[in-house]
Amino acid sequence: KLAMNPIHEDMDEAAEMVKPIFGINIVVNSKRKHSGIFCGDFMKAWIESCKFCQKYYGVPIKHEADIVIVSCGGYPKDINLYQGVKTLTNAINALKKGGICIFIAECREGGGAPDFFDWIKPLNAGNLDKALREAFTIAGYIFYASCEAVSKAEKFYMLSNFENSEVSGMGIDSYKNIDDILKQVDFTGKSVYVIPNGGGMLPQMPDTFCSHNAEFK
Repeated sequence: KLAMNPIHEDMDEAAEMVKPIFGINIVVNSKRKHSGIFCGDFMKAWIESCKFCQKYYGVPIKHEADIVIVSCGGYPKDINLYQGVKTLTNAINALKKGGICIFIAECREGGGAPDFFDWIKPLNAGNLDKALREAFTIAGYIFYASCEAVSKAEKFYMLSNFENSEVSGMGIDSYKNIDDILKQVDFTGKSVYVIPNGGGMLPQMPDTFCSHNAEFK
């Protein structure tokens, strides 16, 4: 989303301050190989790279599902939760509010950033937003984005190396065995999406899909 996007506008303004003369934008696929490279005029190359992403990775969906099962696509995309959030914030767009999400991410390196889980304290105190505004860090922002995504689900299960006590404060129930998760979920009559490589696709409802495509005509 570029139109009416204040972060995009801020980044454009900051870039113009250094008067860029050449832009290079690389798009990668789910196998971490280059799938597109766009160079030249700083803004035109950026727009073309966004157009490419929307064309090949924007996926229209007819409805949000009752249950979403999503994987990061394996190592190193799920090396830690800091990296795994890239998958989560994509896939959660396919989930109905109050649905069930099953997130598969090993997270062998835990949260990733040293201060990632430090933000559980203001979360539990009910002032995460205020605390992040007062002492912003990128890890804090990623933690905040994680919590926002998790909050869309009524039940959020994770297959990972985490002990449940490490992530329960975020609203996540962590398990080491997928069968134990499946025992908790009633699939009867439910709509389900299975997303093997969640970091490489952007699920979009029809209105969103059309509006994003319209930006690049």
